[in-house]
Amino acid sequence: MWIILLVCDADRSFRKLSHAFEGSAESRRSLYHDYLHWYKQGDVVLDYGCGDGVWLDLLRGEDIVGLGVDKDLDLVHQLTQRGIKAFNHLEDVD
Repeated sequence: MWIILLVCDADRSFRKLSHAFEGSAESRRSLYHDYLHWYKQGDVVLDYGCGDGVWLDLLRGEDIVGLGVDKDLDLVHQLTQRGIKAFNHLEDVD
């Protein structure tokens, strides 16, 4: 019988796992660009699980309001430093 005890930072492990499947920012930007036609200038779009904000950057470039929510507080802080409205909890979105 095998018993494995994992002692780790769960948030850091989640971040590594979630980013493993994303692809580069450039490849995601190219893929996400195809969805911009669904929105028009002045729309407000909620990106739940916004990660590094690639989608929010694209929206901002088209004058579409993007609001990001992500569990990763470090990413939320980085996004707000870039002038993107990002929140750690859905309840905080105004």
